[in-house]
Order: sequence, then structure tokens, then C-alpha cells
Amino acid sequence: MSDVSASIQDISIPTVGLSCTPGGANAFDHLAGASATVTADGSFSATTNQAGAFAGFPAKFSYSITGNFQGAGPGGALKAAGSFRETITYTDAAAARTCTSDDQTWSGTLDAHQTQPTSLPEPGSYSGLTSQGRPLSFDVSTDRASVQNMSIPAVGLSCTPGGANAFDQLAIASAAAKADGSFSAAKTRTGVFAGFPARFTYSFTGTFHGAGQNNAPRAAGSFRETITYTDTLAARTCTSDDQTWSVTRSA
Repeated sequence: MSDVSASIQDISIPTVGLSCTPGGANAFDHLAGASATVTADGSFSATTNQAGAFAGFPAKFSYSITGNFQGAGPGGALKAAGSFRETITYTDAAAARTCTSDDQTWSGTLDAHQTQPTSLPEPGSYSGLTSQGRPLSFDVSTDRASVQNMSIPAVGLSCTPGGANAFDQLAIASAAAKADGSFSAAKTRTGVFAGFPARFTYSFTGTFHGAGQNNAPRAAGSFRETITYTDTLAARTCTSDDQTWSVTRSA
């Protein structure tokens, strides 16, 4: 969380259980990268939407999360609680389907050991994991002005039509670090994928959040990769959908 009177950032739920109709299948997804403004009464709400791929078909994702800060608990840490909902709609070969989590509740406490950044990020090397469970890393320049060498060696992708799963990698050279601790980068390139000419699009955003329990500076954010190409049968789109990441400074 940034200044308590300002905003909540990088809201992430790694696993969301869904029930689908028609058919009654159970599925899992995640809620990634939302942010919300905190009002004077301690409440917040956010709604986000994205287009992507689910179960091998083009899909629309809708997420909502609401909450309230509720003062300190028995240990003195600030508490918050609220509800969330995710809904996915798509059409497969047999029917139009809706998968939903229904309304679910959540609760959390503030990490009492954290400190919020008041200047540009600390220089050094940062490493951690994505919401796909894969490593990522980047560096902050010695002058603190830029985030460099953003790298995710393996990004999982779902392709439509056909539902194939694929892997690629994300690499972005640099992004300017802003005084509020945020940064963002986007990159488009052409190349070859699955043996055909392809267009690659990457986005990577993040916010530095200060030191955690081990006193190491932290950052978190989201990323997305999309590849479009045409093979001998169809025009295809492979996407990671929106994914989250978190890191700590390692050096």
C-alpha cells in the first residue's frame, strides 16, 4: 500500500476458484495487478477488465474488489477486509460459457516491519517470482534514475484458436524510475515464432514499496506478453494474459 490516504497498489490473488456454466466444470484463475484509491473513510473499490485467452478460446475477464481499513488488531497491525469477484466469459466449440467465483471475502493485516519509500528506488539487483511461478530479475541504476535489464526467461502463453500452450521470454532494456516509485515499459518487435513470422508485444509495470521484514527493498507489479502470427491454417494469438510479479533487492 502507498500512503494510506492515497492508494492501494498491486492487488493480487494468486488462485481464484471458479464454477462454470453450462456444464458445471470447476476452473482456476488469478486476480492480477489491480489498484484502488482509498477514500477518507478508509474504504476502497476497484473494477478491472481484460481480454485474453481461457481454456483455449478468446475470453473476457472481469474483476472487482472492495474493502475497508478497520483499525489495529490485537498485535497492533492495521487490518483490512472486504470482498472480491471474478467472472470469465467465453465461447467454446459447444456453447457460450460463464465462469465465476461468485462473491468471496478476504482479510489482511499490514506488515508492521515495512517502510514506505520517500525517494527514488535503491540501486542494485532485484530478483523474485512471477504469478506463473517463474523467476524474473532487473537492476536499478546507480543514479536511481532507471530500471534496467528486465528479464523473465520463461513466460507461459495460451494460444487461440486451438488452445495450444507455448512458452517465450520477456526482455526489456530499461524504463525510467519516477519519483513516486513507479515505472512502466512497453516494447514491440517482429521475429519468428513456431516457424512463422510473428509480432511480439510486451508490457511491464511496477512500483517500489520500500523495505520488508528482512530490510531489503521490495517492488511488485504486472506484465503481459502477446504474440500474433499466421500459420498454414489460421491467424493465431498467444497471450500470457495479465500476470503479477514481486521482487526484493538481492545485491
